[in-house]
Amino acid sequence: MHRAATQPPMQHSSKRTTHQPTSAPGQITAAQVWPHLSATQQQALQRALTGVCRGLITRTSRSAESEEAHDGDES
Repeated sequence: MHRAATQPPMQHSSKRTTHQPTSAPGQITAAQVWPHLSATQQQALQRALTGVCRGLITRTSRSAESEEAHDGDES
């Protein structure tokens, strides 16, 4: 027996958007901070963000694989 989908499928876009999210009045944005960082700081921040994103992708992928394995057990 297959489980019913609990959420609509996610739609992924291959297009990159260039707009920045709107911020609350008085909130500092990434675009304001980035130019004030040294090249070394920018590289360190980029590496950190890349690592976090890759970790989230890996964790999400493993979670999805685990759910699929459990779904197969319910047949």
